[in-house]
Amino acid sequence: MFLGLLLSALTSLPGCQSTLRLELRERASGEPRQGQIQLWRLGIPAEKGWTAGDEHVGDFQVPKEGLEIPNLAPGRYRAASDAHAGTAPDLPEFELKGPRTETVLRVDGPQEREAWVEIFDVRGQLFEQAEFKPSSRSGRARQPSWLRLRAQIAEDGSEIRSGIGGGFHSSSSEQGWRKLKRGAHGFSLGREREDGGLYETTRTFLLRVPDHGTVGGTLRFDSREELRYRALLVEKGSFEGLFTLPDGSALNLGRLHLSTPLEPDVLPRPPEWWLDVPVSISIQVPGCKRLELVQRLRDGLPLPRMLEKAP
Repeated sequence: MFLGLLLSALTSLPGCQSTLRLELRERASGEPRQGQIQLWRLGIPAEKGWTAGDEHVGDFQVPKEGLEIPNLAPGRYRAASDAHAGTAPDLPEFELKGPRTETVLRVDGPQEREAWVEIFDVRGQLFEQAEFKPSSRSGRARQPSWLRLRAQIAEDGSEIRSGIGGGFHSSSSEQGWRKLKRGAHGFSLGREREDGGLYETTRTFLLRVPDHGTVGGTLRFDSREELRYRALLVEKGSFEGLFTLPDGSALNLGRLHLSTPLEPDVLPRPPEWWLDVPVSISIQVPGCKRLELVQRLRDGLPLPRMLEKAP
């Protein structure tokens, strides 16, 4: 008993190191999971040159069989993981003490859902065929709500906080168009995994209806709600002859850019909802001032106008 007390006292002294044995397991099933974690040491006291707060220990890939992380200081720790849904309650803190601590983090795995987009014309009618093209995917680091970062104290007394950086971006613009037929809830963009605890992600896409036009949008994955959206497609031909150049010639509609927001497709849909969707209109022609308008179908087409010369 005396030996055990002595060992405990020694390992609690500053400079003593401990080993953490960490596993991830699904909360509902108990099945082992693999995933990336960010590990933080909590509540470090203030010291010369530093405020009190939490400190980033490192990023680790935890296999299904678990991971040992040696050479850690005893104390309170907490982790965030991509194997744990960002919508679920935060993973609890745990204490590392003695020469070795074994911890199992119970995670709620992010769920996959199919992403759907319905496309409507200016009369509120559905399009039955379209072509799909992914554009890009991006992510930025998520800062846990419980995190209180330590700050370095400069010579003048000011505090320097590094924050959490990092992220990723990938482009799919080189991929071609893929033909789609309308399904149960519109055009399927495939299955998507909701965000875990490490990143907030977005995905951009384009949907083209041949001979009519293109709509686009950005999908977010920060909730467990079904990914069902709707978009209004306004054809450029509707604006033929409305805009002229300073010399009196008609605008090439290739210079006209139209966009409408991607909206959650909540049922039941409001009557004539498409008439109140804001349509953003922009025109950029060399030698002319940029023109930007927002119009709703309920208000009709914009009044004819001539573009102004650039100064």
